[in-house]
Amino acid sequence: MSDPRRRLPSMDSLLKRPEVGAWIDRYGRETVKDALRRALDGERSAAGGGPGPAGRDPRCGGG
Repeated sequence: MSDPRRRLPSMDSLLKRPEVGAWIDRYGRETVKDALRRALDGERSAAGGGPGPAGRDPRCGGG
Protein backbone atom coordinates (compact mmCIF):
# COMPACT_ATOMS: atom_id res chain seq x y z
CA MET A 1 0.00 0.00 0.00
CA SER A 2 1.30 3.46 -0.92
CA ASP A 3 1.83 6.14 1.71
CA PRO A 4 -0.88 8.82 1.19
CA ARG A 5 1.56 11.52 2.31
CA ARG A 6 3.41 11.03 -0.98
CA ARG A 7 0.49 12.69 -2.77
CA LEU A 8 1.05 15.94 -0.87
CA PRO A 9 2.86 18.66 -2.83
CA SER A 10 6.34 19.72 -1.77
CA MET A 11 6.90 23.12 -0.21
CA ASP A 12 8.99 24.09 -3.24
CA SER A 13 6.20 23.23 -5.69
CA LEU A 14 3.69 25.19 -3.63
CA LEU A 15 5.93 28.26 -3.50
CA LYS A 16 6.16 28.22 -7.31
CA ARG A 17 2.39 28.44 -7.82
CA PRO A 18 1.13 31.82 -9.10
CA GLU A 19 -1.54 32.15 -6.43
CA VAL A 20 1.04 31.54 -3.72
CA GLY A 21 3.24 34.22 -5.31
CA ALA A 22 0.35 36.64 -4.86
CA TRP A 23 0.09 35.67 -1.19
CA ILE A 24 3.84 36.23 -0.78
CA ASP A 25 3.50 39.70 -2.32
CA ARG A 26 0.70 40.51 0.09
CA TYR A 27 1.78 38.82 3.34
CA GLY A 28 5.52 38.16 2.99
CA ARG A 29 7.44 34.98 2.21
CA GLU A 30 8.05 33.81 5.78
CA THR A 31 4.40 34.25 6.78
CA VAL A 32 3.23 32.27 3.76
CA LYS A 33 5.85 29.55 4.29
CA ASP A 34 4.81 29.19 7.91
CA ALA A 35 1.14 28.88 6.92
CA LEU A 36 1.94 26.33 4.20
CA ARG A 37 4.14 24.36 6.58
CA ARG A 38 1.35 24.21 9.17
CA ALA A 39 -1.13 23.11 6.50
CA LEU A 40 1.20 20.39 5.19
CA ASP A 41 1.95 19.18 8.71
CA GLY A 42 -1.77 19.02 9.43
CA GLU A 43 -2.35 16.97 6.29
CA ARG A 44 0.53 14.64 7.21
CA SER A 45 -0.95 14.14 10.66
CA ALA A 46 -4.41 13.49 9.22
CA ALA A 47 -2.87 10.86 6.94
CA GLY A 48 -1.42 9.14 10.01
CA GLY A 49 2.11 10.34 9.57
CA GLY A 50 2.68 12.37 12.71
CA PRO A 51 3.83 15.97 12.89
CA GLY A 52 6.41 15.83 10.13
CA PRO A 53 10.17 15.37 9.81
CA ALA A 54 12.03 14.37 12.97
CA GLY A 55 8.85 14.78 15.00
CA ARG A 56 9.02 18.55 14.64
CA ASP A 57 5.99 20.32 16.03
CA PRO A 58 5.31 23.49 13.99
CA ARG A 59 3.62 25.11 16.98
CA CYS A 60 7.01 25.24 18.71
CA GLY A 61 8.52 27.50 16.07
CA GLY A 62 11.03 24.92 14.90
CA GLY A 63 11.77 24.56 11.31
